[in-house]
Parts: sequence; structure tokens; C-alpha cells
Amino acid sequence: MKRQRTEDLLSPEKSNRTIRILPGKTINSILCMVLGCCLAVAAFGCIVYCGSIAAIQSGSRFYLVWGAAALICTLLAVIFLKPRLLQNIPKWVKRTFIALMMAGFLIVGGLFLMIGNAVSYHAEPGAEYLIVLGAQWRNGGPSAVLRYRLEAAIDYLEQNPETKVIVSGGRGDNEPISEAEGMAGYLCDAGIASERIILENNSTSTYENLEFSKEFCDITEDRILIITNDFHVYRAVKLAETMGYKDVSGLAALSNKWLLPHNTLRECAALLKEVLTGNIKLN
Repeated sequence: MKRQRTEDLLSPEKSNRTIRILPGKTINSILCMVLGCCLAVAAFGCIVYCGSIAAIQSGSRFYLVWGAAALICTLLAVIFLKPRLLQNIPKWVKRTFIALMMAGFLIVGGLFLMIGNAVSYHAEPGAEYLIVLGAQWRNGGPSAVLRYRLEAAIDYLEQNPETKVIVSGGRGDNEPISEAEGMAGYLCDAGIASERIILENNSTSTYENLEFSKEFCDITEDRILIITNDFHVYRAVKLAETMGYKDVSGLAALSNKWLLPHNTLRECAALLKEVLTGNIKLN
């Protein structure tokens, strides 16, 4: 009778945990290789995405989150592709990391759903006031984000000639004029009568946009429509409701689809901040 090779003999205890499908390979090791390769691809994708956002010069450094994600994916890829490194990590560290990752995915996934469900590109006619939330105004005119908001406002104002519009936004350090002043000029050039346009040019945030706009309308009686980009509608309307706006809704302007994952992730962070500071009550 031929002697069996030592490596082909498994103890009963070990055979319950290990299944060989290739010489020297187990299901666990194959899974680790696949996960490592996927993480390496994800790391490369995050780096490319981070660089593309940085090239746009959006005025925010939140794009560095994608660089951090690339670094984390790279480290995890190395660990999964080096089984000895994975084996040397204590179980409690692995379990804690997995629990935190799962909690993070659940929270971000839930916020993504809430943000997405609030998007509506249509609004009921007859609002007394529009509030157009400000965004960066550049030397050559409105940023792409702001232009989308203004175009949505123009469409609504043309169809509702009795509606007035509050353009809300101050002047940042990198802006030649206040956002409100730029928006008012853009609307006038599009044929909107100047007497329908109200300037609020002191605000520097979404919260201040809505707080300072209270001066120009009756938030308990008037029907108010907030115009902002699709990824921003949920937070803006929730802020307004918490601040006492009684009859308020949102009209979603378009946004750059390539930047939508980035903008929505940033919006999740902003939404969490507003909830933790008590500016928004989720219900």
C-alpha cells in the first residue's frame, strides 16, 4: 500500500475548519486574495476620484476624505494579501474594526436614503416666496452648482409671475461680489423683474441663509419654496422646519452627476453635524 503524503493527512479537528481546493490553498486564503485585489482596485479608484475633484478647485477640502479612503483601502489590501499579517492581528481588533465598519455603512446608507427620498424636481405652483440658497460666485460668474439653482429658480418664476424670490448669500474671501448680488444680476439678465428680487447678502452658511431670510417673509403664513441642488434639499428643508418655517418645501436643482457621490457624502457629514448640534430634528 502506498504511503500517503503528510500534507494530505488532516486531523479530524483541522479537517472541520479547512477545505483544500488547490494545492496549498484553502477557501479562506482564496477569499483573502479576492478581497485584497478588490481593495487594491478600490484604492486606485479613490485616488483617481480624489484627484479629479481636487482639479476642479471647488473651494472645499472635503475631497481629502477620498484620499484617506484610498489609504485605508491600500492598508487593508496589503493585510489581506499577506495572510501572516492578518493572522497576527488580535481577534478583538478584527471584531471591533468590522463592527465599526458595519455601523458606519449602516449610518451612511440610511442618510443616503433620506437624502435621496427628499429629491423632487417639481414643485406646486403659487408659492409666495422662493429662497435660492447661495453657493460660490466666481470671477466669471456663478459656479456650476449655483447656476443649476438659478436656472431652476428662473423656470419657476417664469411660470409663477406673482412669486417673489429671496437670493441669499454673502461674500466669501475668494468671491469678487456677494453671492446675493451676483444671483440678482443673473436673474435680471434672464428677464426677471428687479422688484421681484430680494437680496439677503450677509449669510455664510445654509443655516444663516434660512435664518436671515426670515426678515423678508412670514414663515408662519407664507408658502415658501427652497431651491437648492438635489443632494442638499433634505438638509435645507429639515433646517427650515426646525427653525419654525410652517409651510416649506424643496425644489431640487440638478447637479454634476460625477460629483454626486462626493457631494452626497459631504452632505451626510453636514447632516450629522446639524443633528448633533440640535439644528435639525430627524423624524
